[in-house]
Amino acid sequence: MGKTWSYSAGERGNRVRVFERTVGGRLYIAIADPTRPGRYLRRSLGHRDRPEAMCEADEASAALRRQGDRLRRRRITWAELFALYARHHVPRLSARGRRTAEVRLEMWARFLGGRNDPSRLTRREWDAFIDARLGGTLDARGRERRSRVPMRPGTVCSELAFLRAVCRWGRDWRTASGRTLLKRDPTRGLAMPPDKNPRRPVADLGRLAATRAVAPQVRTRFFWGAYPRGRPSYLLEILDIVAGTGRRIGAVRQLRYEDLRMAGTPEQPFGAIRWPAQTDKTGREMIVPVTPTVRAALDRIMADRPGVGRAYLFPGIRDPAKPVSAKTVDDWLRLAERRAGLEPLDGGLWHPYRRMWATRRKHLPLPDLARAGGWASQQTLQACYLHDDAETTLRVVLADEDETPEHVDVGTEVDTA
Repeated sequence: MGKTWSYSAGERGNRVRVFERTVGGRLYIAIADPTRPGRYLRRSLGHRDRPEAMCEADEASAALRRQGDRLRRRRITWAELFALYARHHVPRLSARGRRTAEVRLEMWARFLGGRNDPSRLTRREWDAFIDARLGGTLDARGRERRSRVPMRPGTVCSELAFLRAVCRWGRDWRTASGRTLLKRDPTRGLAMPPDKNPRRPVADLGRLAATRAVAPQVRTRFFWGAYPRGRPSYLLEILDIVAGTGRRIGAVRQLRYEDLRMAGTPEQPFGAIRWPAQTDKTGREMIVPVTPTVRAALDRIMADRPGVGRAYLFPGIRDPAKPVSAKTVDDWLRLAERRAGLEPLDGGLWHPYRRMWATRRKHLPLPDLARAGGWASQQTLQACYLHDDAETTLRVVLADEDETPEHVDVGTEVDTA
């Protein structure tokens, strides 16, 4: 049996190959994909004429070369940059990240103009966006508002940081010909609006105790099987794990039975939890010991709904093959806070408990604190999670009180005349 036939035309980046998969069989063509280096687009030619296939390969390669020359002569537009970013990078994000990215790409395309050149971004456009968003005349999709809804500086900073991330991606991304989409980051050197009063509320033990007291009263209907069943929600166990581990609510929601380490050891006297990289924001996996309160919550879960393997500790309301949704646990916590007579915290729901966990342990070594709570950066931990509190402030003020000389009367004015 002879070898299959093939023919290639063009240089790297413009290469086109025609070939047969079986000897004497139908011919196929593979064309280099200019947007995905090293990948090819393949289709059948619908015939077996080799000379005709060679002509088609030469013509396709020449067309690719002409297209590459046009790309090298002109600059990319915002619309093209955003389209490539949406195609190649957005699918790598989480579900929530994809939704956020899609909205922000639409907003920036509308505000900057899809046909404009990214390299010509100016401080005037940058500042105009900041003023429009802070002033409330521009909505989250780049449309003008009839009534003003001012945004906080933190929100505007995150939108500007998104544009900067897209530009840096375009600066580093290379086509099959080795050309980068952008020669430089046009947002470099442009300042973010300062936020002198960021909203980072911290929960306290009183709020935790009040919420835990009413958490068993929060019931829900589970649609497992033929008929819905009413039963207590998972709120109490989720709250204990969040407050006892300092982990993000997304990581807690997606815990599986295989992540539990129930056996005690000298290093893990009450067991441990494996926090998988797939559900961790920083993408790191680690095994961390748990507290007696968290162990008690895990024991209640095992007694109520024992499971093994990849089953979720907190299965979905309608589909136990999925974890309970973020909206559902948010609604449970809001309901519990209302029943406890608590005012909502401005700027946070679950994250204030993460800040409480970190703040109550701020006297401990930062490397261990960051590892136990799942922070990749100690700088982020210090800047955003370790907050001042009245008790620690008083200890700081009175730190040298024992060193005050006994003969000095601090309550008497000294006559220097």
